[in-house]
Amino acid sequence: MTYSEFTVKDQIKTDTTSSLSWMMSHSKRHIWSVIGMIIPSFANAALAAWVPVLIGAAFDVFVSTQPKPDY
Repeated sequence: MTYSEFTVKDQIKTDTTSSLSWMMSHSKRHIWSVIGMIIPSFANAALAAWVPVLIGAAFDVFVSTQPKPDY
């Protein structure tokens, strides 16, 4: 235990044995923030992957239609 000049009421203990264990114990208290970062990042990746699919579908529509001759 470290001694400090000031004390905090209801201090939350975190695991400080390593940086990874500190991050995991800290993120358990802020789980909604973690969820709020992970779910939108997957949605962003899914929507970014959908753009080439839509461009390919539009290209297929343009290539498959035969223009009518003007004569």
